[in-house]
Amino acid sequence: MDKKSLIEKIASKRILKPYEAILIQHLNHKDQIERASQIKTRINPYLAEDYFPPLITEEQLKDLLTFRSELEGQAYDNYKWAANLLSNFDAGSVEFGYKGIALINELRHFRSESVINLLVKSRNNEPVVGTLSDYVEYSYVNQKRMTYSEVLVSFFSTFHFLIMTIDDILTLNYYLDGLFGISDLRCLQFLKIWFTEPELSPEEKEEEELFKSRMDENHACYDKIFSLIIDQNHPEFIKLMKQELESSNFSLLQYFEENSINYVKKTIKDLNLVHIHSMCLGKDNFNKNNENNL
Repeated sequence: MDKKSLIEKIASKRILKPYEAILIQHLNHKDQIERASQIKTRINPYLAEDYFPPLITEEQLKDLLTFRSELEGQAYDNYKWAANLLSNFDAGSVEFGYKGIALINELRHFRSESVINLLVKSRNNEPVVGTLSDYVEYSYVNQKRMTYSEVLVSFFSTFHFLIMTIDDILTLNYYLDGLFGISDLRCLQFLKIWFTEPELSPEEKEEEELFKSRMDENHACYDKIFSLIIDQNHPEFIKLMKQELESSNFSLLQYFEENSINYVKKTIKDLNLVHIHSMCLGKDNFNKNNENNL
């Protein structure tokens, strides 16, 4: 069923459930974005509705916002708060996403330049001082000269905030019964770019057991770091949600915190991610520099 038909089916009920009212708005907004993305000409966002009229207008929606009880009206307000917060968090995650990609590329560049520097000194019979961690180059992201280890710490700081944001976003999505599709969330799209499963090289295919062992080790590293961040962040965000809901005489279900953290971890695990090499090389640095800050 297409979005227009689904909206018409829900709207035909006349008296909506709180979740249905939010779903209509979400489908409406998603349809406009999809139609706008299909054309190459840049359109002023303030004029978007002139080009892509909504499937249901604000006036029509207001006429539909009739609930069975005052309690359902309060539930709608809370769903709307959660949906708006989720959208704002997801939009904000773009900054972390791009910064992380830039830092990953800088780490690769630092490693490459370090190897070249090592080879040049070896050929000239010059002494090699320091390690990769001590290697210094100009960081365009941070706009100053930094060591490899400093750039690595900068990446983990960005990584830390993105995972916190993902935890918040997925928790809100759990509260909204999965209103936002996983493939629609930009924060997870960036995470997949950061941690793309590498293809097997011909040599690795010949030594698949060894490669599998390395992947298992990477996944263990991945699970430990993600769990560490989420376990610290999740209770704090649940506390914020409770405060917001209690202000409108609403409360979370009894096992919401436990069930939502399981949903977050399962969703991330189902992405089938694997740690990029720079992260695995830096996992000890991460534990030393970040455990006290999580």
